[in-house]
Amino acid sequence: MSKDYTLVFAGYSDDESNLKLVTIKLRSNKYNILGIKTGDNICDAEKIIKKYGFIEEESDKLICRYKNDEQNVKMEFRVHDGIIFEVTFKINTNYLGNRIY
Repeated sequence: MSKDYTLVFAGYSDDESNLKLVTIKLRSNKYNILGIKTGDNICDAEKIIKKYGFIEEESDKLICRYKNDEQNVKMEFRVHDGIIFEVTFKINTNYLGNRIY
């Protein structure tokens, strides 16, 4: 974890593999995902992700959520007055539960 970003690794997308990157969270405009970074307007970000097949999920005034079921990924934007201050990209994972630990 850094002040600019957080990377989350999990030992399962299929419970049979080593750790894989499943979440990227950006809090700095040094980095971008699909060209979207903190400081961008949420309306502009929405236009970009819709080109990549994302559709809006339930959102509220502070968090805008989008999913792309075909690619099995989600994006989430934390916003204040229409400006993004955190970008999160998540790869959907499923725990099969077939391992004894």
